[in-house]
Amino acid sequence: ILYWDERPLEPGQKRVMAFAYGLGRVASTGLSAGQLALTAHGVFRPGGTITVTAYVADPQPGQTLRLILPSGLHLVEGQQDTRPVVRSSVGAYSPVTWRIRAERTGTYQIRVETGGLFQSEEIVIRAKSFLD
Repeated sequence: ILYWDERPLEPGQKRVMAFAYGLGRVASTGLSAGQLALTAHGVFRPGGTITVTAYVADPQPGQTLRLILPSGLHLVEGQQDTRPVVRSSVGAYSPVTWRIRAERTGTYQIRVETGGLFQSEEIVIRAKSFLD
């Protein structure tokens, strides 16, 4: 599945896109195991864009997710920390995504909460990524 925030693209404008195959590490533990999972992928260096994706099993009507970021990480402009869960028509899990950036190097815990469930994921921001 490919998922992105839709934005108009005017004639002559460009958009840079990237694609990664696979999820990498997926966090799904504790009370949330099997109901809520969390993964992060992207450029793990200061200023790089990271996509955080939460997967919700059998979402309820009106259900929302809240992304909680520590100091040093912030949402890419125009996004809200709380987002609705839209039931997937093709799979058991419904994805919700955010794009974030890191201000500086370090180890951070990101957290997603919904209806009493939560899931955390540790990310490490380094001066250089494996892509450099």
